[in-house]
Amino acid sequence: MSTDLKQKLPISRIIFVLLGSLVVIASMATFITIAEDILEKERFAFDVIVNGWVEQVNTPAVTNGMAWITELGSIWFLTVLSIGVVIIMIRKKESWFSIILFCITVGGGGLLNTLLKQIFQRERPSLLETVDGIGYSFPSGHTMGSCIAYGMIAYILSRYVTSKRKQFLLLVSALVLSLLIGLSRIFLGVHYPTDILAGFAAGLIWLSVCISALEWRNYRSKRLLQSSSG
Repeated sequence: MSTDLKQKLPISRIIFVLLGSLVVIASMATFITIAEDILEKERFAFDVIVNGWVEQVNTPAVTNGMAWITELGSIWFLTVLSIGVVIIMIRKKESWFSIILFCITVGGGGLLNTLLKQIFQRERPSLLETVDGIGYSFPSGHTMGSCIAYGMIAYILSRYVTSKRKQFLLLVSALVLSLLIGLSRIFLGVHYPTDILAGFAAGLIWLSVCISALEWRNYRSKRLLQSSSG
C-alpha cells in the first residue's frame, strides 16, 4: 500500500477493510462448501453431531424459551424494529442515502434469502404447528435476516455513541442475539444446523457488502468536502 494512500486512509479504516475482507472470504468459503454438498444430497456429520447434542439438552422449558427467542428473528418483528431505526435515523438527520441503503440492506436480505431457498429447495427436517417454519430450509431465513438486521442496526446505532465500550457492546449484543435466534431454530426442529451456518455466512456477506458501500460513500463525501474547503 503506497504512502499517499496510507495518509488518505486512517489506520483504523485500513484494519476495518482488512477484517471485513477476511469475514467475506471466510463466509463465502463456508457457504459455497455447504451449498455444493446440499446440491449433491450429501449428509452432514455437523448436522448429526449438533442435533445429537440438542436432543440431550433439550427440555420442554427450553423449547418454550426458544419459541420466544425465535420470534425476535421473525419478519414482523424485524420489520417493526427496522421502522423504528429509520425513524431514529430521520430524527438524527442522516442522509437519505444512508436511510435508503439501510432499507435496501434489510429488505434486500429478505429477497436474497427467498431466492436462495428457491435455488436449493432443501426440505425442512420437520415442522411444528406452533413454530414459524414455512417454505424451504436452506439457508435459514430467521438466521440470515437476524444477522443482517441486527448487524446493520448495531452498526447504525454505534455511530451515535462516542464510547468505544458502548460501540463494542452494541456489536456483541447483535452477535449474541443472532446466535441465539439461529440456535432456537435448531432446538425447535425447523432447520438443520447447516442451514443456520449458511444463514450466518450469507447474512455476513450481504451485510459486509452493504456496510462497505455506506462506508465508501461516507469516505468519498468527506474527501469531497475537504477538497472544496481546502
